[in-house]
Amino acid sequence: MRLILFSCIALAGCAAAPMTESECRDTNWYERGRIDARVYTIQPAVDQYARQCAAYGLQAPVAEYMEGWRIGYGEWNTGGRM
Repeated sequence: MRLILFSCIALAGCAAAPMTESECRDTNWYERGRIDARVYTIQPAVDQYARQCAAYGLQAPVAEYMEGWRIGYGEWNTGGRM
């Protein structure tokens, strides 16, 4: 049980790594959302990304990210059997 809890905390920490300006500009937001949902599954991180990118004067495309997140969560939730 402790291993599972530690793994969840460690993965959440990876999702929280700050984005660079180039990542904000060049990220495929749909794919980032899909991967976040499949790996982290807890909740979308788009608000965090939006704040990080706003520091560079950039706006994260929330709708793209959330569409990818919905798809990724469905893939995770059904084991890829959508």
